[in-house]
Amino acid sequence: MMRVAWRTSMLVAFCLLTSTVTALAECAWVLWTEERRADGAPIKLSATDAFDTREQCRTRLAHTTALVGRGLGGRVVGNVVVMSSKDGEPSLMFTYLCLPDTVDPRGPTGAR
Repeated sequence: MMRVAWRTSMLVAFCLLTSTVTALAECAWVLWTEERRADGAPIKLSATDAFDTREQCRTRLAHTTALVGRGLGGRVVGNVVVMSSKDGEPSLMFTYLCLPDTVDPRGPTGAR
């Protein structure tokens, strides 16, 4: 009886350890949007959405980039959408980034 209890407790401990390691290895992914204006206004950086996997984030990034480019008449270059004024000069730029939830591109908390 003692062996069964020992094996059961070892199995439970192993399962708990395995699930903890798996949970730590996985992280959420955040889609960030950076907005830059040609007029020198401050850069706006915001978290747009969060995802369970990097692939989900990248899929949304591609969809968002294409949608914004088409909808606003911008030129899409990779993960960047460039809007131009009537004279053809860049006036607004959106950059989209997928980053792990452990990375905040705004820098350390309280830096701004």
